[in-house]
Amino acid sequence: VEYLRRVIDRLMTVEHVPLADLVRLRFQIQHALEERIRELRTEAYDKGMQATLFAGDSAARVTPDIRMTFRPRVYPANRFYRGSKVFKKHFYPQIADMDSDEEVLCAQCIDANPNVETWVRNIAKEPKCSFWLPTHTDRFYPDFVVKLTDGRVAAIEYKGKHLMTNADSEEKRALGALWAEKSGGRCLFLMATDKDEQGRDIGQQINDFLK
Repeated sequence: VEYLRRVIDRLMTVEHVPLADLVRLRFQIQHALEERIRELRTEAYDKGMQATLFAGDSAARVTPDIRMTFRPRVYPANRFYRGSKVFKKHFYPQIADMDSDEEVLCAQCIDANPNVETWVRNIAKEPKCSFWLPTHTDRFYPDFVVKLTDGRVAAIEYKGKHLMTNADSEEKRALGALWAEKSGGRCLFLMATDKDEQGRDIGQQINDFLK
């Protein structure tokens, strides 16, 4: 309310917009203010998250009592994978559908890795049943959650090369790296792509990661 008061006050006293014009254009002004408030709120969330998680000795922590739990019979997928590939290590009998052939390939490489005990195709928008990390506006659900034979837990996200450098991907990569760093070696994070900067394909990236 105070922000709106100051905007109207500036329009009238600094910009010298007549009250009649403000009334006539009230719906356009409302729309513009709603857009600006959304922008400012997003900026504030981003700055707050950066200060909380990434500034110096942040308060972020990953402790033994905050971890991924593989729970039988709790897998609320709406659509299931119907392709021809066979997966032997998925924690649940059925696998949630995947968004691309590249994600299927990721799943194949995970399933075939000898250091993997079990894994899950993570389901987005299911905060009570899926693994997620907080972003400044919502939640980040990595595509796959993997339990290794030595007890470590890994989160793997696939991104097409054209999406690897956008703001959303950069934020998710930073969050995943922070989660892994704060875990004391108990958690791992990988953002895989079709071919990384070292020229490695998906299979090589995952095999090098899950050592």
